[in-house]
Amino acid sequence: MPRYHTHEVFASLFTIPLTYLYYKITRDLGASAVFFISIIFGVFFLSPDLDTKSKAYRRWSFLRFIWIPYMKLVKHRSFLSHFPVVSSIIRSIYLTLSIAFISALIIYFLTAIFVFLGVEMKTKNFLLVLRESFFSTVHILLDIDLKFLIAFLIGISSGDTIHMVLDIVSTKIKRT
Repeated sequence: MPRYHTHEVFASLFTIPLTYLYYKITRDLGASAVFFISIIFGVFFLSPDLDTKSKAYRRWSFLRFIWIPYMKLVKHRSFLSHFPVVSSIIRSIYLTLSIAFISALIIYFLTAIFVFLGVEMKTKNFLLVLRESFFSTVHILLDIDLKFLIAFLIGISSGDTIHMVLDIVSTKIKRT
């Protein structure tokens, strides 16, 4: 398996040509920008190697705790972690749900502080806050133009594909 630096270098080398190709196909500068950013984000932060204590995992700094359940549930180099498109969607949904849950916790604690300070609040129920936060996140995602979501998923999947190809080639070279 190649070192993480190798994944980053190869993905970086392919990012501009892939983005150019994406632009030539779509003729949409905005979607192409989303595609470009999503490859970079995918390679450096949403890597298939988030199922290990990898460089991508460490880049999450104080937020890396959100990937611990993912590490425990997903086996390294499995279909769920390293298969392009499927693993890209799984990690994207996992991140979205994590953000929704963390948002709900923050809102809940702010609500508790305001109630403690005597400020009248609409609700004090954690599950209701969690549900509202989750549906707000989903609503925001549904409001995003479909072409940008597609560009994001194709970009993330492109980074995953480069990662997977490097893993396969490296494994075959080591076995010979």
